[in-house]
Amino acid sequence: MGMRNHSAHQIPAPHLLLNVPQETLDGVLRLLDDDDVDFVKLARSIEAHAALAAIIIREVNSVTVGNHQPIESIRHAIALLGLRRIRESLESVNYIGERSRAV
Repeated sequence: MGMRNHSAHQIPAPHLLLNVPQETLDGVLRLLDDDDVDFVKLARSIEAHAALAAIIIREVNSVTVGNHQPIESIRHAIALLGLRRIRESLESVNYIGERSRAV
């Protein structure tokens, strides 16, 4: 998957990227590919890996989301961000991870 234009939101912190196993990232991206996404399963998959959860929480707490109160729940973060934005964030992680492995 190619990287989309991510100027609308921040790229996850590099130290977080190093801690997300490719198989974990692939699994969450597969869940997002399903037309009938199971939101509970998606939230649990993200919550199961601290670095992945931190990336999503960091994204939802960014100023670009427009939320003025920090969010600490992955389920709430998913609701606020929406599936498209979560996918874009995770594709950024995937793209950067692929680039760092290629170096």
